[in-house]
Amino acid sequence: MTEAPHTPPASRAELLPDAVRFAYAQGPVSLGGNMLGAVVLVLIFWPVGPRTEVLVWASMFALLWVLRAVTLRAYHRAGEGAARDAALTWQRRWNAGALASGAMWGLAGWLFYGEGGPFHQTTLLLTVYSYCVGAVAMLASQYRVFFAFISLCFLPTIARVATHDDPKALQMAGVVALIYGMSMLLGRTYRRSFAESAQLRLRTERLAK
Repeated sequence: MTEAPHTPPASRAELLPDAVRFAYAQGPVSLGGNMLGAVVLVLIFWPVGPRTEVLVWASMFALLWVLRAVTLRAYHRAGEGAARDAALTWQRRWNAGALASGAMWGLAGWLFYGEGGPFHQTTLLLTVYSYCVGAVAMLASQYRVFFAFISLCFLPTIARVATHDDPKALQMAGVVALIYGMSMLLGRTYRRSFAESAQLRLRTERLAK
């Protein structure tokens, strides 16, 4: 029985185009979900929160959303070959937009937590958490970027919850911090799965040549 030839593991440079292509393929869903979340937050906090802060946050978010949408369109118009050749550049552009988006969700947690009642606070926390979970598929193949994203989302929110004028503020902040830690573990697990899948595909392609 002939053994399959040994193939070295794929380098990060070889894995990069797959990671970039996957991120941009998920782009429309990501942008659509971000817009939906932003609209929900604006609608529920407009009647109860400081309207100037809500309006400024919404304007900043909308500008960022447009810039990310332009980047997504430019990537698809570049064509697969050109996009593959400039994979690192496209990855950096997408990462910059994603991190800025994470900062906006963290800012929402800082600005709006404590406004309104339990419904408003619960909706805010669930919204921030949902986008951190959604970032697993988008960013966990780059664990440092993923860690930065969820930190930008969670840390301002945790700080705001902890300093809120509530007898159980520290307990609530502890719960949010626990969710933050679980999100980190989830991202680490996904990163390994993505790397193994990409390695297997590249090994198959090498053997087929």
